[in-house]
Amino acid sequence: MIYDVSSWDGVLYRIPWGNDTEIFFYRTDYFGEAGLSPPTDWNELVEVGTALTDEDAGVYGIALSATIGG
Repeated sequence: MIYDVSSWDGVLYRIPWGNDTEIFFYRTDYFGEAGLSPPTDWNELVEVGTALTDEDAGVYGIALSATIGG
C-alpha cells in the first residue's frame, strides 16, 4: 500500500516514511445516552466530539490516545 500511494504510473516519486492506520473506537453507551449516532465524515466527527465534551466534568468527546486518564 505504501508503494501504491508513493508512486504514479509505476514510478516511485517519494520515499515512504511510515504507515499509519487510524481506528475509531466509540462508547455505545455514551452515544446512546446523548442520542447520537457514530459519525460518517469529518464534519460529523467534530460535531459529535463537541456534543460529548463536558470540560467542567473532564469529559472529552475525542481523544488521541487510549491511555488511562488520557
